[in-house]
Formats: sequence, structure tokens, C-alpha cells
Amino acid sequence: MSEGHSSATTSSDLFDIAPVADATTASDLDAQVQYLHELLLRAGTEATHDDAPPPSNQATSANAPPLGSLIEAELRSLIPVGVAERFERGFVSAWDDTVAAMVRRYGNAWLSVFDDYNASGRIPHHLAAATVEALGLLDDGPTHGARLQLFKSNLRARLPELRDAAGQALFSLGDPAGADSLTRAAVSEPISLLRQYFLKVARDLKDRAPEMS
Repeated sequence: MSEGHSSATTSSDLFDIAPVADATTASDLDAQVQYLHELLLRAGTEATHDDAPPPSNQATSANAPPLGSLIEAELRSLIPVGVAERFERGFVSAWDDTVAAMVRRYGNAWLSVFDDYNASGRIPHHLAAATVEALGLLDDGPTHGARLQLFKSNLRARLPELRDAAGQALFSLGDPAGADSLTRAAVSEPISLLRQYFLKVARDLKDRAPEMS
């Protein structure tokens, strides 16, 4: 792990994630993702018979799996790797690097698949929370708006770990557009420390507004 998460972004470390097993390195994850990508594309373009001629470029494009299916397959395969990750606030994990690589590769399409997995409970909640925090750390202009909306929606999540992660992510993103959502979320937040944290982050984001104008 490398240092990355600022301790100032924490909400008293309410929901620290206990380590499960040794983490896989980021380079191993990248290699696995690339392998799965090539495997799925190959599966979609293989000829019916062994002695058939190789498909043309046009056929390859037509038979390639849909982008959403490809992203889902990669995410499903990486979830067990993420579950085995060591997460520690104040450090960037291999999972953070993997999330960044996926978003830069697939953009908003990846965010849409993740949001669906999160909403339907197909990703463990502690890993979903870690993913939301990782998305907040990401510097990626094309997905900024979609990530902002994802964080806002998770302020209303059923699980406090996800609400906490959404507040962390909005702090990391640093967009004053998230301040009002944090203020509204604080009104209905049942956990006192989280409520105070949301208000603190909202004030901080509003203070940043003149700097960004």
C-alpha cells in the first residue's frame, strides 16, 4: 500500500474494514483483467469449426460481447480479489488502483454496472464502500459528474458504511456541488457522528467554492 487517504477525511474511523487475507498486487490485477478481456473477446469471435478460416475484422466487431457484459464479467471475477484485499484508511490499496484502471478503461459504463451491483447487493457491502471511497480519490474529468451523482445517492444508502464512504468520497472529490446534498443527508442521518461529519464536509466544500470560481 502507498500513502494516499488523508486522515482528515475520516469520520472517526467508524467503519474500518478488517483485513481478510494478503492483498494481490496491482500489477497482478491488471494482468488478470487483461487476460479476462482477451478471453471474452476470443470467446465471442471463435469460429464454429476448428478448420474454419479466422473471422474478418468486421465479424470480430459484430460478435464481440456487449460492453456491459464484458464489464460485468470482469467485475464478477475481481470481487473475490477485492474481498481478500487489506484495507487501511490512510493508504491507497491495490483495489483502489484496480477501480481507477476500470474507470479509465470503461468510463461511465463501469460506474453504471457498479451502481447496479451495489444497489442489488451483488457486491459485499464493505467492498462497495471501499469502491465508493476509491472513486472519490480518482482524478478523471470525463466521469466527474457521474461519480458526483453516485456519491450523492449513496448518502441515502441503507447501510451506514456506504453513507460514510459517500461522505468520504465527496470530501475527496472536493466539488462544492456536493455540499447541499450533504446538508440534507445530515438532517435524516440517525448516527450522530456521521451527521456531524456530513455537516463538516458540507462546510468545507462551501469554503472551497470561491477558490474554484
